Amino acid sequence: MTTTETKTETVREALQRLDACKESLSLWEAVADRPIAEVVAGWTIEAALDLARRDGAGPCVGALGWLESHGLVPHVLAGARLDHARLAGAYLDGASLDGARLDHARLDSASLVDASLDGARLDHARLDGASLARASLDGASLAGASLAGAYLDHAYLARASLDGAYLDGASLDGASLDGAYLAGASLAGASLAGASLAGAYLARAYLARARLDGASLAGAYLAGASLDGAYRPEGGIAGWTPDTEGRLRRG
Repeated sequence: MTTTETKTETVREALQRLDACKESLSLWEAVADRPIAEVVAGWTIEAALDLARRDGAGPCVGALGWLESHGLVPHVLAGARLDHARLAGAYLDGASLDGARLDHARLDSASLVDASLDGARLDHARLDGASLARASLDGASLAGASLAGAYLDHAYLARASLDGAYLDGASLDGASLDGAYLAGASLAGASLAGASLAGAYLARAYLARARLDGASLAGAYLAGASLDGAYRPEGGIAGWTPDTEGRLRRG
């Protein structure tokens, strides 16, 4: 495609050329016949958030991340100040939010599958029931955040700060939490099967009834942590012994 053709290509034509899914077309009805270059030139943080919210209300296709991955729009949310943003139910799959400020943001039931939030700040944010499978949160700060029932399977949380975070009932199977800081965090009933917590700091963490089978805890600091009833049939945690059902008891 020539430079002239690229400048005059409409949103509809660009989506067709890149084989966008039909379900996403309803998101573009208002601008479908405008030149894509014009839409991109006016692309803002609010435009990106509006798209994520509308996508979350249906069709739920991860439109923002798709546009970014195809180079159609800039990564305007990376490094953005989004404190107190209301994004409950928003669809941000595959989107880039590296270094974004999301303190006290509302992201309940939001979808951030495969999203990148490296170095982002989400202190005291609400992510209850959110989906963050395979998301990257390397060095992110989630101090005091609520992630009850959140889905973080195979997420990358190395060196993340989760002190005082609430993760009761969350799923972190296969997640990487190497070197993460979880002092005083609550993970009651959470599942960390096969997760890696090498060198993680879990002082005073509450892990009652959590699943820890197959989890790597090499070098993890667990002073004052509560593991009563956690499922860990292989044992290997000083001061805790699995019973006949694989549940940990003091002793």
